[in-house]
Amino acid sequence: MSLQPLRELAVTVREHGPVSYYWVLIERSSAGDWEEISVSNDYQTSWVDAFDSGVVQLYKQVPNELIGPRDCS
Repeated sequence: MSLQPLRELAVTVREHGPVSYYWVLIERSSAGDWEEISVSNDYQTSWVDAFDSGVVQLYKQVPNELIGPRDCS
């Protein structure tokens, strides 16, 4: 079985204002640029809470934990 390459995914956190943070999922395009693929609708009161919420969303991009985030389309 031949697998597609792993998708290059990352979580970043942006600050909306004092004690107001949100996560953004980004993916590296074939051109090498980072593109937003998902953005939180909710703000967190700490950076680490926003990051943790983003990691949960990142895991949702992985339908099979044994093979990782691959483009299966």
